[in-house]
Amino acid sequence: MLPRYYTISSSSSVYPDSVHITVSVAQTQIKNGSIHKGVCSNHLAGIVAGDQTVRVFCRESSSRLPKEPSRPVLMIGPGTGIAPMRALMQERSYQRKNKSWGKQTAGKNVLYFGCKSAQQDYIYEDELKYFEQEGTLNKLRVAFIRQTEKKVYVQHLLADDAQETW
Repeated sequence: MLPRYYTISSSSSVYPDSVHITVSVAQTQIKNGSIHKGVCSNHLAGIVAGDQTVRVFCRESSSRLPKEPSRPVLMIGPGTGIAPMRALMQERSYQRKNKSWGKQTAGKNVLYFGCKSAQQDYIYEDELKYFEQEGTLNKLRVAFIRQTEKKVYVQHLLADDAQETW
């Protein structure tokens, strides 16, 4: 079988002894009425702590915060693309609380997130609201694609905010 790639969705500063991943458990009904289950996602979902092991490996990520903490960060995470954004927000929050930058201030953090509906897949909603309340996340824009008559996507929100983003 080919390897399945998942993005780490936790900050190593906040969780130095564990790694979080964000997995969408795939189960789709096919024409004959049976359910097709994603092999890896269902296997991971069925693991009982301490009972089974999984072989994993890590590869270098391209998602990084700027070296200068005063630089703003614009994050766009449609669907399960929220995983690396969660890790980045955890790290920015950690930096704000635990680092001294002299006269520098932490840069703004803006997140655009898109999902089908708030009830179905607005994952990490509580964490994102916490990051807003504590001041790490300066702006959160969420597009719920199937929640309104007119479909709203992340790119629509970006277009609405084009002047400010520029």
